[in-house]
Amino acid sequence: MLLLYLCPVIFKFLLKEEVYEVFLLLHAAVFIMNSDILIESYLSDADKFMTEFVSKSANIFGKHFVVYNVHSAMHLAGDVARFGKFKNFWAYQFEDFLGKVKKQVQSSNRPLQQIIRRLVEKEQAEDDSGQTTSKEELCGLFNEHCNGS
Repeated sequence: MLLLYLCPVIFKFLLKEEVYEVFLLLHAAVFIMNSDILIESYLSDADKFMTEFVSKSANIFGKHFVVYNVHSAMHLAGDVARFGKFKNFWAYQFEDFLGKVKKQVQSSNRPLQQIIRRLVEKEQAEDDSGQTTSKEELCGLFNEHCNGS
């Protein structure tokens, strides 16, 4: 919401003109790539805007600004061409869940084990039948696996 609608208005009064113009390149590219209708006609423009954003931001903020995430933005138009607008492939819906998972970790020692314990505890508390569920059953750990299978 910020990038698509609010920041262009807010930043107009907060940023230097040169920086604001670079931000508008990012805004326009993302706005286009977030609309099914605009993607059809203007995806190539969005790709140009994103490339120009990365290039000009490197000039303004220095080459150290163009880290992996910023460089990856140059490839978003290809992803949009393949998968459609951002909503079809973004990970934002998982951020809320990640916050809930992080709250289950109480120390930096063995975080995965802590999360599994909290999930088992939650599953046992929600089990209406009164039967306990083992960690293996809850997590689907029935067979030894390797190489991702």
